[in-house]
Amino acid sequence: MTTQPTKAAFKVEPQGKINGYKIMNAAHLPNTPDRSPLVDDFLFDTDTMLLYAPAGGYKSMVAINLAVAVASGGTFMGKQAHKGRVLFVDGELSEYSFKQRFELFGRSENLDILSECFQPAGELHLLPAIQLEQMTAPAPLVSKGGRRTIGRVEQSGGWQTEILTLVQRNSYKLVVFDNVRTLTVETNENDAKDVAALNTLVKRLRYLGCAVLVIHHTRKAKDEDGAAVFAGSSNLLTVYNTAVCIETPCSGVISFKVDKDRENSIGDYFKETHWTLDSAPGAGFREANAHEIVYVEMGLLVEKLWGGQFKTQAELVAVARTKHGLKFSGSKHGGDIGGLHALLAAEAVVDPDFDCFHGDVKKALAAAKAGESFHPNDKEDF
Repeated sequence: MTTQPTKAAFKVEPQGKINGYKIMNAAHLPNTPDRSPLVDDFLFDTDTMLLYAPAGGYKSMVAINLAVAVASGGTFMGKQAHKGRVLFVDGELSEYSFKQRFELFGRSENLDILSECFQPAGELHLLPAIQLEQMTAPAPLVSKGGRRTIGRVEQSGGWQTEILTLVQRNSYKLVVFDNVRTLTVETNENDAKDVAALNTLVKRLRYLGCAVLVIHHTRKAKDEDGAAVFAGSSNLLTVYNTAVCIETPCSGVISFKVDKDRENSIGDYFKETHWTLDSAPGAGFREANAHEIVYVEMGLLVEKLWGGQFKTQAELVAVARTKHGLKFSGSKHGGDIGGLHALLAAEAVVDPDFDCFHGDVKKALAAAKAGESFHPNDKEDF
């Protein structure tokens, strides 16, 4: 007769780790410390942010302004930054470009820059490119005779490991990567598997207690609403608690469009304000004044017009006054459209000739009714 095993024989003792990963009991989560702001109403420690814009869309300018503000404990877009050490990892700028930008935004001993541009020319052939997707040490150089070359390449432990070690050693509060395309040269940004390595690095930096800002580009094509969209696989976005697009509604003026804000980090101030770059050394971006904002609204209105969002002149005039706050009265020549033209032409937003502008408006409205768009530059083909 066999004996039945007792219940105690199958008791499993709780484990504290599995495959090296520590297990956290949910009852201990209330002991997790609260977040601290790095920039009021914009960025907290352990935040991960994807900041993207088209080419020439002020991405690096905004990133350097933010880095200097945090490193110096200054201000960013008019909001207080809280001092902490910053690492700026660059994949495209020249030494002269850095000089120009830091003359514009200021400098700080709390800000370190990692870039190929600072390496001695004679050593560049011995160095592996900065590749954030690289998980293993690069292969050593091999000479023509088949002998292994001794140099810095063999000593490297892989960029991910090196950066994690550097951040932990120097207690950086913010790490900036500028940008995805130049720092992940072997990655297909449209392949979810390829961006997984970068996502892992971003998460692990957050676990070290620092904030991470990653700069990226937008697609050439916009979405159905005419808005810019970050380039690549949607998997790229998964690890970021905030995703912000820099928009340039008119020349020299920027605004932020917040696409994702998981932790409610970004205040209304950053969602509703426009900025322009101040030419004074160390000033950075400042809030656009009333005239500049009106100019922005003019640009937005005209963009909508050429984009096919209006089907009648009455609709165009009504939206100009109500949604964009443009103030104008009808003229003897052209009525309300004439008054709108006078306002827009005074700021060189549209053609100064009324008849030419009025003709373009009629073509844009006709195109909108046909489900198309029209731009004055295309009128020869219309």
